[in-house]
Amino acid sequence: LLPPPPPPPDPDAALGLRRDLRFLKTYTIDAPGASEIDDALSLQILPPPTPGGPIRHRVWVHIADAEAHASPELREAAKERGTSVYLPTRSFPMFPARASARMSLRAARDAQALSLCAELAPDGSLLPGSVEVAPSTVRVAYRLTYDEVDEMLAEGVGYREEWQLGSLLALAKRRRRWRVEEGAMEGVVAAPIPVGSVAVRSDRLAEDGLAMRLSLETPRNSGRNESAAGPSFSFEPGSRSPSPGCAGGYAVSSSNLLVTEMMIMAGDAMARWSRSLSPPLPLPFRSQPPPSYNTSPARTSQHRTLRDLAAAGTGGGMCAAWAARRFFEPVVVGPSPLPHSGLGLAAGYVQWTSPIRRFSDLQVHRAVKRRLRSGRAKELRAAGLPVPPEVPEAELEGGGAPPVNFKDGEGRALKGRRVQRDAQRYWMLEYIRRLVFGAEGDRNRHFSAMVLGYIHSERLYIIYLKDLGLETGFRSDRHLDLGDSFRVRVRDVHPRRNYLALAFADN
Repeated sequence: LLPPPPPPPDPDAALGLRRDLRFLKTYTIDAPGASEIDDALSLQILPPPTPGGPIRHRVWVHIADAEAHASPELREAAKERGTSVYLPTRSFPMFPARASARMSLRAARDAQALSLCAELAPDGSLLPGSVEVAPSTVRVAYRLTYDEVDEMLAEGVGYREEWQLGSLLALAKRRRRWRVEEGAMEGVVAAPIPVGSVAVRSDRLAEDGLAMRLSLETPRNSGRNESAAGPSFSFEPGSRSPSPGCAGGYAVSSSNLLVTEMMIMAGDAMARWSRSLSPPLPLPFRSQPPPSYNTSPARTSQHRTLRDLAAAGTGGGMCAAWAARRFFEPVVVGPSPLPHSGLGLAAGYVQWTSPIRRFSDLQVHRAVKRRLRSGRAKELRAAGLPVPPEVPEAELEGGGAPPVNFKDGEGRALKGRRVQRDAQRYWMLEYIRRLVFGAEGDRNRHFSAMVLGYIHSERLYIIYLKDLGLETGFRSDRHLDLGDSFRVRVRDVHPRRNYLALAFADN
């Protein structure tokens, strides 16, 4: 094996920008098989600003400093892909495996990061002036999975030995409550709709040498605020029993809520920090217009139906979740910090927390670090000191390099996401085909279904197959009401044609 290449020069360390944050207890929380570990969290307790006042909680979000390891050749290769692509059969990382391993925030070793810290006000908003951004060196204490964190919180370990996790969860709940009050989508979509995901692996004993596993996952950004400090979301096929105390009857994983809120906070804080600079740093702000409820009589009627569904909790709240989607406007990415209604953020949001997996995030890192380096170089020159030779002039603002283009790789990233979606749909249909028509299939197999909504008329319904976590169309001559449950059978399925035909189980 070839030895790893020597580390590249570190302009941030040479300029004295890289902060040593190894004193913080730092956690990563990811899926069990994640190989690109790009975000970590810490909590710092600060003394009260006045004697006898409340202690302060400073949240740190550390993101892998991929820019520090990305040579021009690696950046060009990453731009060609635009994003990492995760298929049921295999993954195609944006960076080569060895490069992403060097970038990742692996446990028990020093790692370079771009860190952001912020403090929350009692109502969950960001305290003005509390946001700081700096390149850093961190050392991850524990690499945890979502299930492990949920278990630690359920058993009390996350409130005793690892008290930082319990405190971060409390801050995340405060943050979500604030966003809901600001109009975030979680206030409308109280109950998540679990989504089925198929994974495929080699198995010489299985049909065609392939074995498939179906898992049901709850969208992370879902539910008003309630989470159970207990096991991750689970949904047994055919089960309709609610988890007590959870919005819509379904538990939202505490670890998912924790990570989701901290990452949304990081996007909000980065947007605010960039606008606090002089001059403001242009970044790709994500915004979303508010839902248009009353632009026509039909729209007004649909909004009234949505309110009725939400109030009645029809279909465990999932009917309201489906209906609400029809009002959401598309997200817009542009140079202006406009409101993001879906997240409840008044002045935009910047996506920057996955630079190993998204080229657009890597470009944000590059722009942020250029501004930080330029500011420090200006200070040195004003003091009559030289800029260290490790700092390329092109990496300073006005140094001759073209501005960071945030649209680089955008088209390929869109294609990559489309490939992911299409591949998941294909393998879901193949999973169904094998269940019903495969060598060991059961042609009499029935699936539990529920009506989520209808399109154009009350004869073309959108139903949810609970056993599979799949939304699909269903044409019926029988009248069905929203939230109705029944059982269906598969009449025909052709994965390559994206075709699934269902019928009532009693037909």
